[in-house]
Amino acid sequence: MSKYNLSVVMPGIRKANWDIIYDDLQHVIGKYSFELVIAGPIEPTKEFLEKPNTKYIRDFGHPSRCTQIATNICEGELFMWSSDDGKFLDNGLEPAIDLWYQAGNEKNEIIMKYFEGQHPNQPDMTASGIGYWHAWFHNNLHLDSIPKHYRIAPVGMLNLNYFKSIGGLDCRFENNNMNVIDLCFRLQHDGGQMILPPNPIAWYSWSSGNGGILVDAYFQNDQPLFDSIYKDNINILEERKVIDYNNWIYNSNPIWQRRFLDPGIKVQS
Repeated sequence: MSKYNLSVVMPGIRKANWDIIYDDLQHVIGKYSFELVIAGPIEPTKEFLEKPNTKYIRDFGHPSRCTQIATNICEGELFMWSSDDGKFLDNGLEPAIDLWYQAGNEKNEIIMKYFEGQHPNQPDMTASGIGYWHAWFHNNLHLDSIPKHYRIAPVGMLNLNYFKSIGGLDCRFENNNMNVIDLCFRLQHDGGQMILPPNPIAWYSWSSGNGGILVDAYFQNDQPLFDSIYKDNINILEERKVIDYNNWIYNSNPIWQRRFLDPGIKVQS
């Protein structure tokens, strides 16, 4: 039996936000229990780690690697990834967890709807007729290997044991973007459903217009890698339904060179 209903994993660098996010989670989790697991180069305060349901792993790898490593120490029945520039919103997380339990299939994933930046993505955009949370809303996912009815979850929540059983994240991807979309496709091909909850879960201050290393990671590594996997192979989902959960060991560098150019760098807390 799991110790918590939900493990929230954050590859984190914004130490000043962690106590605020923890307090947010306490407020919005409702009748459920949670733990907050941080992975990254900056150590939390002693006070943060003294909380009964917090954990930390020190790692200098990219967000994909940090997320995968963190799931090794999670004790929740469910697992979600998030980022530490966010704020959890009222009446979002508890109904989303309700929905997962009501659906009754451990292969299902909840799409954690969110707002982003100063001009947020609306959770139910329908300009295309199929909506933001559908794969074919996005031009970069118009591929014959991706069924048109498939949905995506840039932020998602699913059963932790099932996540591990199909291999979790492909840690050749650097950021939690195309890797979690790949996860969504593998899950749906395996019979899981992507379920939309009634309300947005969180608001994140970052947007792609901010530029920086995450945008560089997308254009220089993650999108080209995704294309190399999914283009020109109509059977790719059957071939990669399950990947190696321990792939972070050989698919990622312990030092994220894009951020830490000097392997001997010391990150200030």
